[in-house]
Amino acid sequence: MSKKTIWGFAALIILLIAAGGFIFWQLSTVQQLKEQLAQDAKLLQGDGTPKVQHVVSKADIPPPAEPGFKWVRHGDHWDKVPVSTPPAPVGTQPSEGEYGVTRQGTRYLKNPAWADRAEAHAIPTGPPLEIDWHTWANLNTRFPLDWHDPKTWEAYRNFWGFDRPRVNPDGTMPYVPVLDNWGTPLQNFRNVSLVVKYSKRIGFRPTPEQFVKHQALVARYEDAQAFGDTATAESLRSQIAALEASAQGELPDPNSYFSAGYGDPTPNLMTMSDEELRQINKEREAVGIRNLYKRLGIEHLYQYYEKP
Repeated sequence: MSKKTIWGFAALIILLIAAGGFIFWQLSTVQQLKEQLAQDAKLLQGDGTPKVQHVVSKADIPPPAEPGFKWVRHGDHWDKVPVSTPPAPVGTQPSEGEYGVTRQGTRYLKNPAWADRAEAHAIPTGPPLEIDWHTWANLNTRFPLDWHDPKTWEAYRNFWGFDRPRVNPDGTMPYVPVLDNWGTPLQNFRNVSLVVKYSKRIGFRPTPEQFVKHQALVARYEDAQAFGDTATAESLRSQIAALEASAQGELPDPNSYFSAGYGDPTPNLMTMSDEELRQINKEREAVGIRNLYKRLGIEHLYQYYEKP
């Protein structure tokens, strides 16, 4: 046998070994991925809390960044959304403050602007006043109130849950009391949009803990689908459906919002394009809607239902 023939056989054997090793490596990798998905499903069937990091799929990675835009994930795809800088509001809605308690046990938010008003700090005596604050709240109906009487302050606090506003040195009001269409007493802050009318619906209303569990299940369901693991995907989908059915409650209807606001006029209003004006109004309304979710105790669901 010639040397060329021997070298040829040797090269063929080396190629066969390399090809076999590559095929074996590919099969091992696929098997490992299937085992990982099966293990994830077992871990989630317990308390549902993710204990391992899920396999990253292509849908988890946003496209390359572009100046002036951001990528927002909607299900299994990414949408390009323009980035805008909303104007800073002149007034903001305070989230914390000092609270007091009336003789009747009502907790109310104090207004520090009344530090120099003796009636605002005096303890009332005698029977409480009965005032029709629903009628008083109507902008078309006003009747005289004796604010020198501490019982008037007491009655106001019992109904509204916060102190009356005080006129600023420049003649403006920091907020005005309003009732929404459900009779909820609210502070309408200057230059801050407020949802004063909305409808309700029944839907998925999880607690923050339930929502974290739900999102983890959805992420693993999408991974199982991406890898063609039908059995795991079906199991996860059943868990998601069961969780959603067990966490139903009242939600605001996104198609029913009516917002109100007052304050300073929009700067450069006459020189703005229709698109710029629509964008400003959209940003203002978003503030009001987010505050609505906050006062309903479901701020963690704002991004889930109010997608940009």
